[in-house]
Amino acid sequence: MKNTVKFWVVDATSNILLRSSIKFDDYDGLYYSRSIVPANSPEEAIKELTSVLKEDHIEVVEILSAVDFNSKSWNSKHDEYFSTTELHKKSRISNTIIFGLFTPKEPLEEEQ
Repeated sequence: MKNTVKFWVVDATSNILLRSSIKFDDYDGLYYSRSIVPANSPEEAIKELTSVLKEDHIEVVEILSAVDFNSKSWNSKHDEYFSTTELHKKSRISNTIIFGLFTPKEPLEEEQ
């Protein structure tokens, strides 16, 4: 039986280190991010994402969730920030990891 690649919506908190290609103005806290990762399992998606982020000097602190895009369980009031559906389309076309917005974690927590 052939493994079918799924597209995983992976939410994480990360530290963006100084040598990263992602630059932000003077914020020195955790960042929340959402990425779309093509993989056979959530474990594989997490491993792939963590590896790619590490290469860009981004340290994953915590994986908050890794869910199949088709489950729609990723849909929340915060999705307006991340454009998850559009990211998924790009990931399907390129069959690569697509990063969403990295945003300071504190503002998202305050809105809950």
